[in-house]
Order: sequence, then structure tokens, then C-alpha cells
Amino acid sequence: MKSVFLDVFVDKNVSIIDFLKTNVKSVNDCNLFQWEDKNYVDEHAAYLLENIKIDSVKVIIGTHRISNNEWNLFFKKWIAMETHLNLELLAFDFKLIEEFKGLVLYDIPHEVVDEGVKRILITYRDEKTEINGGIDIRRVDGKTATFFSNSNSFSMSVH
Repeated sequence: MKSVFLDVFVDKNVSIIDFLKTNVKSVNDCNLFQWEDKNYVDEHAAYLLENIKIDSVKVIIGTHRISNNEWNLFFKKWIAMETHLNLELLAFDFKLIEEFKGLVLYDIPHEVVDEGVKRILITYRDEKTEINGGIDIRRVDGKTATFFSNSNSFSMSVH
């Protein structure tokens, strides 16, 4: 699966997701988008993430309204190695990193990285870019994910 526009066939989303869950072993690359804000598909995006084994290397989620609690649970499962073990990049819509820290990572152990610390991380288009600072979380196997804002996107890069 390359890209899914969840608001094209809104009334068919659950059926399509159930079909994929039954017939597709793993989704290698997943891009979720929404054309129109007026079409409410937030529950379908969450349903897709909960029901499809999206063990993708890169997941890009365009316009969405996945709740802060759903993001919190997703990152807890990632830390516990219960989901998305091959994930290298997650790009999603979030405005401010400080707001993300308070609303999503409030009960997740994390480290705010000093802006003077520079690292080369995978960014949106498979590019490696020098990133200053960010917020780190660590998975139980020692892998680190860094959250950072880059241009108009918010990303998590696993290293």
C-alpha cells in the first residue's frame, strides 16, 4: 500500500480495512491523507492503525485528528516493542513540540535534548538531515526515537 486517502470512500473504509487485515500480511509503506476537513475520518485512521499490521519502515500521516491519548498509547506500545518494530520514520501533524511533550508524553519517560546537540537523522523524504535538539524516548531494546519539528512537519526518527 502506498497511500490511502481516507475520505474518498468514507462509507467503505471499515470494510476496506477489514479486507486488508484479513488478506495482507504486512504493510510496507503507509501514507494516510485526507482531502477535505469536512469529511470526518479520524476514527477510521485510528481503526486502521489498530487493525492493520503496519510494520512499515516509514509512516506518513497527513491531515488527521488522532487524539493525544491514542498517540500516547501508540508510543507506549512502541516502547514496549508491541508494535511497529521496523519503524524508522513517523511523520505526522502536530504544531508545537512543547505542546506534544505535555499532551502526549506526559507519562512516558523522555529526555529533552539540548539545542546544542546536533545529530544526523532520517527526515521526511528519506533524507538525512542535521537536527538540533528534540525529545528522545527509548524502546526496551535500546533503540531511540527522536521527535523534532522540521519545516512544516513533525517527525519521529528512530536510530
